[in-house]
This record gives sequence, C-alpha cells and structure tokens, in this order.
Amino acid sequence: MNELADKLAVFGIQADVIISSPLERAKESAQIIADRIGYTEAITIDAIFLERNFGSLEGVRWNPELNLEDPKYQAESVSDLCNRAKKALSKYTFTDDINYTIYLTKILNNKCMTVFLSIVG
Repeated sequence: MNELADKLAVFGIQADVIISSPLERAKESAQIIADRIGYTEAITIDAIFLERNFGSLEGVRWNPELNLEDPKYQAESVSDLCNRAKKALSKYTFTDDINYTIYLTKILNNKCMTVFLSIVG
C-alpha cells in the first residue's frame, strides 16, 4: 500500500473524499494514502465496502481451483458482489466540486487489495 500511496502522491492526486471498509487493514491503508497525499479530512467508514463473504471458506487458504459459486460454500456470488459494489459506488452522491474519491476495500482474496479511484467531476 505504501507503493500505491507514493504513486498517488507523485501523480498529484488530491482526494476530496476517502471511503474505507471498516476492516482494520483497509482503514490502515486509507490512512497511509491520506497521509501521503495530504488528505486531512475524516476518512468515511462504510460496511458496504466490506470484502467478499467467503461463507464456509472464510479463513481457508486461497485455492483457485475452488468454485466459489458452488452453493455448498455459501459464499457471496460474483453477481451479488458486483451488485453490492454497484450499490456502494452509487450510494454516495457528490456535488460538482468533488473531483476524486478513493474507495478502499479488500474484495477478492488475501493478496488483492482493490482501490477504486473515481473521477467524478
């Protein structure tokens, strides 16, 4: 996350809003980015940005051969995840003076941190 934060700073990205999931590592990542780019406002925490629910596979080492769509795992489907992401991104309505919003959430697996940089204005 430090490398990404440094790149955002190098490119001069100045966020108007930073939104994070309530997971500690996402909040820590949000704070790292905020510090690097000089963001001084409060970071918005929203549970809609929580990572994918892996059902009975929570905490199990990632195996790409598993079919997470198999109902026996009771994992959140890709379709449900995408619908939740769509709701999450449409939940926030900003005025014309908001240009950059950074969303931090861990969506796919324990090695994939997803950062959405939304250019609104």
